[in-house]
Amino acid sequence: MGQLVELNVYPSGFVGIKDAGIVFSEPKNQLDIANAVFNRLESRQRDFMIHSVDAMDAFTLMNSRDPEKSTLDFVERILKLAVRHIGSDTDLLQWIKMQLNAQSTDRFHEKWLTETLGFVLKGWTRKVSPQSWCVMTVTAEQDKRRQTPMSEDMVSILGHDLATGRATMTMSEFILSWIRRQGGLVDLVNSLRVLYGTR
Repeated sequence: MGQLVELNVYPSGFVGIKDAGIVFSEPKNQLDIANAVFNRLESRQRDFMIHSVDAMDAFTLMNSRDPEKSTLDFVERILKLAVRHIGSDTDLLQWIKMQLNAQSTDRFHEKWLTETLGFVLKGWTRKVSPQSWCVMTVTAEQDKRRQTPMSEDMVSILGHDLATGRATMTMSEFILSWIRRQGGLVDLVNSLRVLYGTR
């Protein structure tokens, strides 16, 4: 029988496995800050969101000149980080549906998922930078009473068998496919920041 895991909605609005490498951080909502200043509030109740310190550390290291980012130890660290947050035995189709049906996702989350699937499964070049995705993917407050179906683009990228569940791919297999792509390790690190980093 499978092990139960505790899930968390991250500041990005994406869902991931909750683990020890997370901390609380204040969301950077410009409207809330402006309202607080406008209303001259001395103090206010703050909502805190959880982000992954490890994902942020990996992103910082990847974008530095530190030679550690070229070592096998760093690759192993990234793989462990990805598995810890995404899961290893989770089915790719289940993970996609979990993201699409989360209360906190919107069309930008779906577009990020589509672009990521295209990169990993088809080798397509990304069109949007990680920094832009971090701005566009935030926790969305919405009344989501229906399940969001996969877009035609997602189904096309996955192929009929994966999209319908006739074939399966675990997240471990997906992550390995990810890092095998040219620039895949850098893209995975950037994506962990988009998924589980601060906003």
